[in-house]
Amino acid sequence: LMAPLPARAGSAPSSPPSQGAAGGEARSAAAELDPATGRYVIGSLVEYKSRSSGNWILSRVEGFDERTKVYRLDVQQNAKPERIRLRTDSCVPTGESAGQPQGQHPQQEVENHSAEVAVVAAASKASAVAAASAAAVATDTASVDSLRNQVVKLQALNMALHEQLAQEITLKEGYYSEMCMYRDQLQRASEMHR
Repeated sequence: LMAPLPARAGSAPSSPPSQGAAGGEARSAAAELDPATGRYVIGSLVEYKSRSSGNWILSRVEGFDERTKVYRLDVQQNAKPERIRLRTDSCVPTGESAGQPQGQHPQQEVENHSAEVAVVAAASKASAVAAASAAAVATDTASVDSLRNQVVKLQALNMALHEQLAQEITLKEGYYSEMCMYRDQLQRASEMHR
């Protein structure tokens, strides 16, 4: 079974949030653990420790990869379980270091979470564009190498044809000389018989 990280110092312990009347509508998608697997249920809100900011940010579970044993979150496609914990009351989606009060209004949390998701999506898109550019460069490099190989082969063929042409010109000149010699001999022989 996978255990979530313990809560950071000064915050509430990591435990499933209550669904009481006071917090029911703000916590309708609170993190839930599947009792059979010990994993977070898809659609649950959890906290993810951001690598870039070092802060815990609000996130939604989108899936779990059985092969690699990592979660797919809306803010991180390959989130290791040790970087995920149950959502706490003091989670501030965009980071506590920004001077935001703890326990924000749910609407503000959603807006901040949406902004964080947009930034991560933009970074993912930029990464995808860079990967596509790198693939295009690799393809272009392979095409250039292929064309260079074809040029080398064509140059070798051209040289072979030039050598063959030079040999044929030499043969032609030899045949022409012999033909001229035989013609002269034939004319002399004709003049003798007259």
